[in-house]
Parts: sequence; structure tokens; C-alpha cells
Amino acid sequence: MSARILRLTERFNLAVRRHGATSGTPAGRALASLLVTMQSGDLPGPDTEAMMPPVARYYFRRLSGFNLWLFYSFDDSQLTAISLTTNPPIPLNG
Repeated sequence: MSARILRLTERFNLAVRRHGATSGTPAGRALASLLVTMQSGDLPGPDTEAMMPPVARYYFRRLSGFNLWLFYSFDDSQLTAISLTTNPPIPLNG
């Protein structure tokens, strides 16, 4: 499989700045590494689904070493980073 095109939403970009995960920071480097891995990997991988306000279903993955959670969607050609939060999501499957 070739790498998916990475799309970053405005909501995601705002959350990255709010949580200090910007380029050059330890969290920013970890986030960049995670996104690169996810672009070419099998998805959803170890992730599960959760609801995210206002009302939408997205997959999520914890940023290793940080209390940061990435919400995302994907298909065969794209990976879309939706948001980043410090609140652990509640999985839909319990």
C-alpha cells in the first residue's frame, strides 16, 4: 500500500497549539512520528472508535509517552487528523 495523503483539519491545528504539541517540542516530534507511521500503516490498527462532539464517530490513538489522544478518520487514500485532546476518549465498544 502506498502512503495516504495526510490532511490536517483546522480543529486539529488549533488543538495542537493548545496542547503544546507544536513542531520542535517533544510532543510535536512524537505526534509527527505517529502520523507518518499511520500514513502508510494498516488502519485502524490497535485503535477503537469513540464519539467526539458535536456528534461524530472517529478512531483514536494515544500519543505514546503523552496524555494526548489523536482523533482521526481514514480511507484507502487519505488520513485526516481531526483533533488532539488531553481527555481520554470513551470507546464505543466499551
